Amino acid sequence: MNGWFPLQRRHLAGRLILYVTLLLVAVMAVTTAIGVRSESVRILDQMRKDGVTLAESYALSIENAMVTDSGISRIVEKARTSAGVRYLRIYGQKGRFLTRADLLSEEQTPPMDVFSQFEVEPDDALLARVVATNAPADEIQRLPSGETIFRVMVPLYFFGSMVGAVEIGMDLATMRAAIRQATLQSVGLTVAAIIVGSLGVLWLALKITRPLSVLTTAARRAAAGDLSARIDVRTGDEIEDLATAFNVMAENLGASMANLKTAYRELERHIATICELKEYTDGILAAIPTGVITVDAAGAVITVNRAGSEMLDLAPDVSTAWGPFREVFRNIPPLVELIADSLSEGARDR
Repeated sequence: MNGWFPLQRRHLAGRLILYVTLLLVAVMAVTTAIGVRSESVRILDQMRKDGVTLAESYALSIENAMVTDSGISRIVEKARTSAGVRYLRIYGQKGRFLTRADLLSEEQTPPMDVFSQFEVEPDDALLARVVATNAPADEIQRLPSGETIFRVMVPLYFFGSMVGAVEIGMDLATMRAAIRQATLQSVGLTVAAIIVGSLGVLWLALKITRPLSVLTTAARRAAAGDLSARIDVRTGDEIEDLATAFNVMAENLGASMANLKTAYRELERHIATICELKEYTDGILAAIPTGVITVDAAGAVITVNRAGSEMLDLAPDVSTAWGPFREVFRNIPPLVELIADSLSEGARDR
């Protein structure tokens, strides 16, 4: 894995920063996308409410003009100067335009009589919804010019009876600008959150890895034989517990090593004493004219002095590791039996 992964395993801080930052980026990206979508829906809902309110105000003005027979030129002029309104349309009998104030072109259709009775049978789907429900309706429509218009239509009443409908076409540039602004703000906040989060992760990673680095250095010193290494970590968490356990372990190992060294020195002194005694005993045995054989409790021949070697026709080297007495003296059955009896009697005495 280390052959292709850009960060080596020993770089715990780097891996921690990378993984948490990637997770933070993913979470913030999803959160931003949800936030932008929610904001877009909110802006569209607000635009729908504003459009319905504006269209209903035009419808009320038209109804008043119909009652007072004052014409609708003032209403058309008002539509011309309304920010974000691309056109104003009044629908009458069978969905026919009664008047049009279309701000997308310079052509203006002269006002027509708006006092006739209406039996609307519309072909326009949006108008059909208004007629069927007697309620406002809206839709987003792409014009032949390529522009996109937000159509809002409300019923037109005359003395309590629905006689037509009023439609306004609203420019989506304002909504797009608001959505764009919300998106930029969300992205800016996301980038700022990622930067702050990454700095926080960096601080946390260093807070975790620095004590671990100290612990690693001390462990390497201990592995090299320096058991005096100690760790002073004050994190108040499991890392401090680990450092304390290491210090206790190093102290115990140091004490154990000191005890082993003391025991080893004592053992060396005992071995030296034994060797001196053996040399002294071997010297005495070699000088004795009588044959002497020493056998340990396991039946292994330890020494045979020179006189014994000559009498038994054995090699005269008393330092030779002889081996089991039954093999060394296999050609002398009486001696084997004597040694065996002596060992058995000694075992009974113990």
